[in-house]
Amino acid sequence: MTIPGTQLGLSSLGTAFSMTSNYDLMSDDESQRARADSVRAVLDAMGQAMDRARAGEGGSVIEFLTYRLSDHTTADDARRYRDDAEVKAAWLRDPVVRLRTWLTANGVWSEAEEADWKAECERQVGVEVDAYLATTAQPVEAMFDHLYADPPPDVLAQRAAAIALDQRSLEQRHG
Repeated sequence: MTIPGTQLGLSSLGTAFSMTSNYDLMSDDESQRARADSVRAVLDAMGQAMDRARAGEGGSVIEFLTYRLSDHTTADDARRYRDDAEVKAAWLRDPVVRLRTWLTANGVWSEAEEADWKAECERQVGVEVDAYLATTAQPVEAMFDHLYADPPPDVLAQRAAAIALDQRSLEQRHG
């Protein structure tokens, strides 16, 4: 499979990023690619992987291919290397919109159900945000304490520096 608009195969990306492709590590029976913008293709690929696992044939790697609709980062401007028409065409294949349209057309989803679902999601997110905000802040060393059974010296030094910095910060705030 080639990268659209190039002569490069997808496996060549691993070389560009000094990574090994999953397909270099696995046989064709253990790996597959599926279009991530198609709910049906995703479900089919996952079903095949589950069938393999249930048959005792081991795990699978599924690479879901999709179009990146946004910039890589806030520092990226994808308009430099792809045109607006390409992006607009990709938005028309948005899997969420396509699924909603299909479900609505088949009478299993409605705008009212979607409004209720969104309200329930917002309520649940609010509950979780409140729970997080009510959580007692952990001491700064907690981020180091469960990383290694036997921390290397550089991590121990970073832990000590973080504790000292936190202590200085506390002293400055509380005089």
